[in-house]
Amino acid sequence: MTGADLISIYVFDQFVRETSAVLPRKEALQWTYASGAKVAPSADLNPFLGQPWYEAAREVTRTLERRIAGTHNDAGLAKGVSAKYKSFAEEFVEFLLKAKVLRRVKKAGKDKAGEWVVAVSSKHRSVIHEFSVNGHVDEVLAPFFSKHLGGRKSPPE
Repeated sequence: MTGADLISIYVFDQFVRETSAVLPRKEALQWTYASGAKVAPSADLNPFLGQPWYEAAREVTRTLERRIAGTHNDAGLAKGVSAKYKSFAEEFVEFLLKAKVLRRVKKAGKDKAGEWVVAVSSKHRSVIHEFSVNGHVDEVLAPFFSKHLGGRKSPPE
């Protein structure tokens, strides 16, 4: 694929939406790159997009972005993530709390023992948006992913 001019590609997205779609230029290049193809230019492509563990973390930020200025139940942020990667998503939520990207607003209701109502810190809304939409790992998020990667292409199972 390094010499090909990729205009579009028809794919089945098994990780995020379980749907098929036609992906245009950059998205097509990104999909083939994340699927293991050698492509050029690849400097601005993310090798982790499409990986189920990475998409689990992005699903957390997609949930946050739906009501970026609102509040969320911390336990509900990992909903929608496959059971295999749920603990990874929950660990990501804990990291966001420790990094002060999320802040605890109050304890959740009596029937939700041990859960918190959280909100995105206003100064980190752009970090959440960029990761959710583009998969961009800001310097605020980098420690979480570098801890899990340790030079590998995917985190330990």
